[in-house]
Amino acid sequence: MLMGPLAGTVVVIGEQRPYNTALICLDPDLVQAFGRRNRLTATTVAEFAKNPEVLAAIEQGAAAANGKLSRVEQIKKYIVLPEVWEPASDVLTATGKLERSPIATRYNDTIESLYS
Repeated sequence: MLMGPLAGTVVVIGEQRPYNTALICLDPDLVQAFGRRNRLTATTVAEFAKNPEVLAAIEQGAAAANGKLSRVEQIKKYIVLPEVWEPASDVLTATGKLERSPIATRYNDTIESLYS
C-alpha cells in the first residue's frame, strides 16, 4: 500500500489486533524532490518526517488509500519513521522484502503506542 507521493515503505501492523496500523518510511529521493518543490527547509529524512507539509501529504495519501479499502482493511493509525530502511539491513532483505520479526522487535514500543 502506497500512501501518497512520499512513502517508500509501508508496513501494516494489525495481526490479531483490533485495527490496522502502519509504520511508514519516506523515500529519500521523493521527499527531497517534494521539499524542493514546496521550498521546505528540511534536509534530512528525520526532519522531513516531522514537517507539517510532509505529514499533510502523507495524511492525504492515507485517506485516498483507505477510501479504496474495506473498513476492516483500512489503516486507522500510523507513524512516519525518521529513518530510511536499506536493503540487506535488519529490517529488509537484500531484495527489499520485509523482515517482519525484526521489525516487530525493533519497533515494539512504537507499534504498541499506536494501539494505546
